Amino acid sequence: MVQKKIVIVLGLIVLLPLIIYTTYEITALSENEEIVEEVFQRQMNLVLRSVNNNTWDAATDWSNKLDQIITARGGSIVEGINEFLVSYVFIKSVVITGVGKISPEFYMPKHHSDVPKDKITNALLSNVDLITGIVNKQASGYRKFTPVRTEGDTLRNDLLLLHAVKQDNEYIVAGVLLDINSFIENIISPSFLELSREEFVIALFKNGNDQPVFSTDTVDNYKAELNKRVWLLPDYYIGIALQDDRFENMAANRFKRSLLLIAVLTVILLSTGFYLFRNINREIELAKMKTGFVSNVSHELRTPLALIRMFAETIELGRTTGDEEVKEYCNIIRNESERLTLLINRILDFSKIDADEKRYSLKKADLNKVVCDIQNFYKYHLHNKGFELESEIDSEQLSVLADSDALAESLVNLLDNAMKYSRDDKVIKISTGTENGFAFVEVTDKGIGIPENMQSKIFDKFYRVENSLTASTSGSGLGLSLVKHIVDAHNGKISIRSNVNEGSTFRIEIPLAAG
Repeated sequence: MVQKKIVIVLGLIVLLPLIIYTTYEITALSENEEIVEEVFQRQMNLVLRSVNNNTWDAATDWSNKLDQIITARGGSIVEGINEFLVSYVFIKSVVITGVGKISPEFYMPKHHSDVPKDKITNALLSNVDLITGIVNKQASGYRKFTPVRTEGDTLRNDLLLLHAVKQDNEYIVAGVLLDINSFIENIISPSFLELSREEFVIALFKNGNDQPVFSTDTVDNYKAELNKRVWLLPDYYIGIALQDDRFENMAANRFKRSLLLIAVLTVILLSTGFYLFRNINREIELAKMKTGFVSNVSHELRTPLALIRMFAETIELGRTTGDEEVKEYCNIIRNESERLTLLINRILDFSKIDADEKRYSLKKADLNKVVCDIQNFYKYHLHNKGFELESEIDSEQLSVLADSDALAESLVNLLDNAMKYSRDDKVIKISTGTENGFAFVEVTDKGIGIPENMQSKIFDKFYRVENSLTASTSGSGLGLSLVKHIVDAHNGKISIRSNVNEGSTFRIEIPLAAG
């Protein structure tokens, strides 16, 4: 229950700021992108307007010159128009007409003899209202260039542009027949190149055709971000896009950087949360084990003390039936005293280890002798508990640098555990030998065994394997942690081989002494 609450609190501490920050970043990113996109949209709109303004200015320029030629007094109008046509190569012919005028006047250079006069005449006669409108707008002070379509659009690459001119207190209509391809090459293309400035791709399209007639750059799969009709060319429109998808790339790169930053912060926060949870969880587990340790130690101290007191009182009150019974009670008191002493020494040793005050005196010793002394000391105790002790001692002397008392204590702990956690098959085996420059001693039992998932934890302080037998068996959870500390202090190794319900083998390895 406590751990769940910790998980929830840590989750809120870690994830809540992360969610808030991520939401803020994504919102701010979207808002910034919208602002940047709006700025680019405005800029592209200005570019498109500039292109149209440039073409309109060009039309205004030639129309003003043409108006001066038409309204000039004296001189030959034909000569002036011919010079005009030479100056503007994209104009194939000049047409002059008026409201109610049946036949227009045509002026053209000799190399443009293919001008379809009949179709132009028919187009003008069929658009009398249009011509009247042009004159009326000019009379009100507004000049307008108006394209006129011919019958069936057979002119294809030619376009007739009309505007009104005031001559001798009356208005006439002047028209120019444009060669559209030449007009694009000479007027529109230079304007595109000047305005693109390597920032935009500007292209000219004809209605119904996805491929550009002209583009400032070679673009595969060109997709215009903005379109605008060309004022002077009714069948054409301008498309504009950022060079190399700059805005998309910029937005994508910024989005990637933000995601990367969020990911890094996520990893840091989650790692911090995991670290905190692991440490808090470890402290909780340690607190639980300490509580269990106090309970187990209290029980282990109480039991031998109770037995010592009971049998001592029995002897003191003279309630024994003979010398044999007194001897038996004294033996029990001695064994329980030794058990109590062992437990107290174990606690004291652990206290020194925990305070980093435990010191070992390493001297040259024979591991076989240490093992044999423990066997002789423990044999009677094992026999009384109904255990059979088997031994397989190496015939050679196993010389090691060791604290003999500490090694003996580690063996006693292993034998004590072997007795505690054995069931009906009460056989314990001790064996020694050498391998890869190490002397080893193994303690093998046929007890309950240790599950594989718990084998890595059994050397932790206060840790006890949780099962039905260990629950009913007293223990402090210090024995194996003391054994590991002793082995580590000797630069040795401790390992375990165990199968549940088949028994365990603990192996201590100590480096062989040189010489």
